[in-house]
Amino acid sequence: MAATQTFMADADALEASIENQPFSTVSVDVVANYMPAGSTIEASVPVVQGSTFVSGEDIPSMPLNVRATLLGLNRFSITWATPTNPNGIIRNHRVSAP
Repeated sequence: MAATQTFMADADALEASIENQPFSTVSVDVVANYMPAGSTIEASVPVVQGSTFVSGEDIPSMPLNVRATLLGLNRFSITWATPTNPNGIIRNHRVSAP
């Protein structure tokens, strides 16, 4: 279940920011609150409804179950499992030896 964050911005604010997890879907609704002339009850009007975007990617957490197996004098195999938090689409891996 997605968490809901609600915050108020000044009437003259031109931007607002929220913090969320990398590479997550965010749905935004913007509502303008106003006091109609002669009324004592605040009214609301939707400005933006259901605007959805995906936040930026970030570096992944460490891969899981990393194993190196010697296959011969000059050969080895390295295997690992996907990290718990990929934080985006993992496009490649770099393996290096000193």
